Amino acid sequence: MKGVRNRNVTGLRLTPKPGTHNVREHASRARARRFPNVRPMSIELEGLTKRYGSVPVVSRVSLDIANGEMFVLLGPSGSGKSTLLRMIAGLCEVDEGRVRLDGRDVTDVSPSERGIGFVFQNYALFRNMTVAENVEFALRVRKMPAAERRQRREHLLEIVGLGGFGERRPSQLSGGQQQRVALARALANEPPFLLLDEPFGALDAKIRVELRHTLRRIQRELGVTAVFVTHDQDEALELADRVGVMNRGRLLEVGPPEELYLRPRSAFVATFLGTSNFLVGEATPCSVRLGDVELPLGTETPAQRAGERVQVLFRPEDLELATAPAELRSTAIGRGTVEERSFNGPIERLRVRLESIPGVRQISPAPPFGRPALLLEVTRPQPDALARPLQRSDEVWIGARRAHVLAPARVHITVPGPDVEVSAARDFATALAEKLGGSVRQPGEDWPLHGVDRLPASEAEPESFGLTAVDIDDGGALGNGAANSGGHLLIVPGPCQPPERFLVCVAVGEPGKVDVRFAERLAWRLGAEATVMTVLPDRDAGIPEHVIRFLDASARALSVRGVRTRTLVRYGSPAAEILAEIEENGHDMLVVGAPLRAPRERAPTIGAVVGRILRERPRCPVLIVRPHQP
Repeated sequence: MKGVRNRNVTGLRLTPKPGTHNVREHASRARARRFPNVRPMSIELEGLTKRYGSVPVVSRVSLDIANGEMFVLLGPSGSGKSTLLRMIAGLCEVDEGRVRLDGRDVTDVSPSERGIGFVFQNYALFRNMTVAENVEFALRVRKMPAAERRQRREHLLEIVGLGGFGERRPSQLSGGQQQRVALARALANEPPFLLLDEPFGALDAKIRVELRHTLRRIQRELGVTAVFVTHDQDEALELADRVGVMNRGRLLEVGPPEELYLRPRSAFVATFLGTSNFLVGEATPCSVRLGDVELPLGTETPAQRAGERVQVLFRPEDLELATAPAELRSTAIGRGTVEERSFNGPIERLRVRLESIPGVRQISPAPPFGRPALLLEVTRPQPDALARPLQRSDEVWIGARRAHVLAPARVHITVPGPDVEVSAARDFATALAEKLGGSVRQPGEDWPLHGVDRLPASEAEPESFGLTAVDIDDGGALGNGAANSGGHLLIVPGPCQPPERFLVCVAVGEPGKVDVRFAERLAWRLGAEATVMTVLPDRDAGIPEHVIRFLDASARALSVRGVRTRTLVRYGSPAAEILAEIEENGHDMLVVGAPLRAPRERAPTIGAVVGRILRERPRCPVLIVRPHQP
């Protein structure tokens, strides 16, 4: 019977339709046979929000998790996934929203009364107790009879593969064995829910794989509803019935692993969930165009207009290599050169450099700053690699077997609400969004999840723009709230038209690259020209070589996109020189990073130089680029 039950449970699949759930009747029946006194349950989250100070670490997360489901929360460090898990468990207070378990609102219920087993990354075992005593601890607290405790303990240790280890201390076990004890202890009370917070994070790769198989087998056998937190994409793809991808407190997308991997809706999910080649091309009615090449699409595409810019995803396994175009069995993209090659067991990884294609921009892998070439990641199974060996510097033709198109990126601008009777920021943002094909919203409204992340623009969503427009007379523009918001700020001094001449003021270095890349995307969409300027303190010292290299690379980065660009160096006080350049040469948009500091100066919240510029009330809008701080 056990083998039959396992086959039934293993063969189950959740429906991929958004908002619907498979009840997983086989898993429920399996659980009912194991634990006849416990009903199958589900987890419902409604608008969960958690803030530390004014910063939301979890923001309006709503989610349903089905009975017996293995749900994986995936995201980078600091995305809010562990905080969300602790709110489900009752270990972290909820600021807004509700938590329901099997339809019962437990938002204000203590952790001990929620019926949840929790497994931590650091095991949290009692070092002075044996393995048997650790597993029995919760049962002893509940005053379960000794004979029943022993029977339950031995059964759990057998399930996790530690039969006969009951008399050992945690210090006598390996890390993987200690995590198995922690799992057995979490299951001792027969909880209907199991929450796991990066439980394998401290273990080596081989042990992680073994424990993943063990956990999945136990979860299916017991039919327990499990939520597993990880930042490991392989772990998520292997374990999950469904994956929820989080970033900066938002739940961006939810779906079966294969759906999110093959058909993501947002650039962040496309680039975070596995290796990706992510380009910007042009839509046609039935295909996508990269330069002169039209590629057939391997997935259903979002609604798009011919000639519209779209985001195109190629997974490394979607690409094919050959030494001549006639050997390709797919649509040829072009000819390139092998730059890197590495052996990865069953596959070979290659990075191929193609000459730039007019009208095509690369998002991932991120190209070197100011270099126009395209870099594509390609994988080949070892039989193909052995049959046609390639080395660095070899020339190859590259073709695409499959492409996935994401909905076109949009600019989204938050504007002052209707309580503000007259607002230059609202009027300017509306005109700007109309020209860019974007939209505006008022504070408190949210962006749709389809096609674009509900996030401020940054490295996380390279092709989408999220701006907050404020009037220069608004006290909040320079206050801590706006300065610490983490999003890009558009400060509007009065009635303005969409810009045609950008002044991009940069500090030489990595932060300056972020400013240039952001300005490039906006200027290209608006058909504007750009001046990239930096300010040096001493004319007599000349222009250092690294400054010349940076400005040249900035000009190339803009020119590749078709933006007419010039570079400029001025000398003196940064704020004074920026204001003088605006007046002397008629720039109608200032793009500047924050904080932008004068030498040896401690910048206030929004940056010393930016603060001085705003106090002088420049005649053009000021776009303050706020790079993401991890």
